Amino acid sequence: MPKDQSDNLELLDDIQTLLWSAIEPVRQAQAPSDEQLSQAVRRTSQVIGDAGYEAPDLQAANERLRVSMIALLDDGPEALTQWQSASLTNLLEELAWLRRALAVEQIEFSQLPKSLRSRLVGADGSFHTLLLPADDISNVESLRAFLEEVRGVVPEATGRPVIEWGVGKIVVDAFTQAMIFALCAIALVLLVTLRSVLNAALVFAPLFLTAVFVMAIAVALNMPLNMANILVVPLIFGLGVDNGIHVVERFLHDKNFESLMSSSTPRAILLSSLTTLGTFASLSLSPHQGTASIGLLLSIAVALLLVFTVFLLPVLLGIAHPDKSADSGPNSSKLALSD
Repeated sequence: MPKDQSDNLELLDDIQTLLWSAIEPVRQAQAPSDEQLSQAVRRTSQVIGDAGYEAPDLQAANERLRVSMIALLDDGPEALTQWQSASLTNLLEELAWLRRALAVEQIEFSQLPKSLRSRLVGADGSFHTLLLPADDISNVESLRAFLEEVRGVVPEATGRPVIEWGVGKIVVDAFTQAMIFALCAIALVLLVTLRSVLNAALVFAPLFLTAVFVMAIAVALNMPLNMANILVVPLIFGLGVDNGIHVVERFLHDKNFESLMSSSTPRAILLSSLTTLGTFASLSLSPHQGTASIGLLLSIAVALLLVFTVFLLPVLLGIAHPDKSADSGPNSSKLALSD
């Protein structure tokens, strides 16, 4: 509903009084003759010529207008008729619009269209109430505080913030379940493949470190997790576990740290990671913000997985299995060279 209707109506009444002679001009019973039009043009050009302006540009414009009106007289009656039609058609339309704009009355709620009133008033007479947050609810904590405060008074309150909060909660719960299932499945595969709890834990070490570093970098880049890029975390474990298995299996097979680092396994991991990195890096160029954030975080994750798997995991294996890593005699050197 319009605000301050009474004050605005008083202003409109004053405007009607001042402009009544302009918006309701005296209309002749018939169109003016050619002679009357000629006399009107002469009088108007004389008034224009008598008007003087101190500003040179205004005086020049005034003189051009006077010359143009005198030229109409030389062009004959047909030019005067065309000039009158071109000058008055739009003017009459504007005056009619102005009359309609000024002729307004007090607006009541019952005068609103039924389709609009049905959205604002329920069948039981209850009114639709809209609450606006004072803080920026794009921040999760501000959104939570706003919803808790509103629902403390009106538990059945709904709207876009409630829907977004509900969808976000569903996504977070689904993400938690996915992480639990992924970790359990990966742990089971590692235990069956490596047949050692210690080696399985060592494979997990680069994965957990990568996840922590990616989250830290996301905070530093002001790129918080959202409903799109939250899938980066479980993908870290899915993408990095196979490289860890290859390194551990190679270490257990060669029983030597130097042989592992000089073998084809690190080079294979490097090439495989670079191809994956190139794929995800192309996603970061997407115009879609969610897709671009997924590509950027996954590119960072793959790079960190490569560093931690190739350089950190062999060190951890050497610490966990000192008896095997210490075996670096002549025979092991020959094995590394032959490989």
